[in-house]
Amino acid sequence: MNPTIHIRAFGRACPALAALCVAPLASAQAVSTGTIEGRVLNMTSGKYVKNARVTVDGTTLEAFSGEFGEYRLLGVPAGQASVRAVYGGIPPVTQRVAVASGAISEQNFNVGTNVPYSYLNQVGEFGVQWGTGTKGRF
Repeated sequence: MNPTIHIRAFGRACPALAALCVAPLASAQAVSTGTIEGRVLNMTSGKYVKNARVTVDGTTLEAFSGEFGEYRLLGVPAGQASVRAVYGGIPPVTQRVAVASGAISEQNFNVGTNVPYSYLNQVGEFGVQWGTGTKGRF
């Protein structure tokens, strides 16, 4: 019995065995994530915003909105996700999103105030004067 023949046969079998062991793990990981995509709208100006930061709480996943407010988050763990959009000094907005394995979930964000920009006439020293003539004081 020649030990060299057995070592060579073992050396050829190892890569095949390793591939068989790793393949199920790779496919299980790919199926347990999904994608979240949508757009970010600034309610104050009525325009979609570029460079809004969109993140998934509890992960390192993040995306920045494009020219037309669009974003896409890849590899989001399947299940319920808490997704946050931040734009400039506007308070962040958080939404709960159901993420299905291997699917795309749509989630749009409205950041800023819901008072249209066109109604804002002027900013006074202590308040804001609205198009209707009433004043808000703070």
